[in-house]
Amino acid sequence: MKFDAQAMDEGGTIVTRVRKAVAPLNSFMRGVSRRLELHRDPATGAIVAAVRDLTTGRIVRQMPPAANETGE
Repeated sequence: MKFDAQAMDEGGTIVTRVRKAVAPLNSFMRGVSRRLELHRDPATGAIVAAVRDLTTGRIVRQMPPAANETGE
C-alpha cells in the first residue's frame, strides 16, 4: 500500500493502524499483481482509494470514481 504524506495525522497513528489492517489484503493482492493506494484528492480533500495493476501501472478501480468516470 502506498500513502500520501498529507493523509497522515500527528505521529502517523492512523496511518500505522491502516497499514496493519490492510497488510493481509495487500499480501493477497500482490498474488494477483495489484496494489492498494490511498491519497487525498487536492480538489475535494476527500480520501481516495485506488487499486493499481502492477503489471501495466493502470488504475483498475478507484473510489470515489474520478470525475471523468462519473460524467462530471
